[in-house]
Amino acid sequence: MNKKEEILAEHRNIVNLVKRLIFNSHCAHVEDKLTPANGQIIGYLYHNQNRDIFQKNIEEEFSIRRSTVSKTLRLMEEKDYIRRESVDGDARLRKISLTPKALRIADFIESDMQKLQDIAFNGISDSDLEVIFRVAVKVRENIENALGSH
Repeated sequence: MNKKEEILAEHRNIVNLVKRLIFNSHCAHVEDKLTPANGQIIGYLYHNQNRDIFQKNIEEEFSIRRSTVSKTLRLMEEKDYIRRESVDGDARLRKISLTPKALRIADFIESDMQKLQDIAFNGISDSDLEVIFRVAVKVRENIENALGSH
């Protein structure tokens, strides 16, 4: 296996472990199986309560297809984590906001995410984090460009 293959394999392993850690800790706080994606969306909405968020924002933030986001939001609405409200001036737009139920668990999610960051980045210097971030952004941009050209 060459270095690039090793890096992609390591990335896959990290993603799987992060999902497992998130699932295990988030589910301890809620009665309905809160998926990692639900937790990420709740966290995103929680951090952006000061502005209107629409489905398109979530698609772009998480690089998820419209159909996937639509299904996820519908299920989150059924579980009473979000509500979608019409916006004055454009009947097609639906603003997404957290319900009181989601707001109650948002603090748990925030705490869990801080613990995850502490675990994941333990012993890694700020300068190394900068390098990791720059490389991750470049890899994402390369993949987005390749997808955009098809």
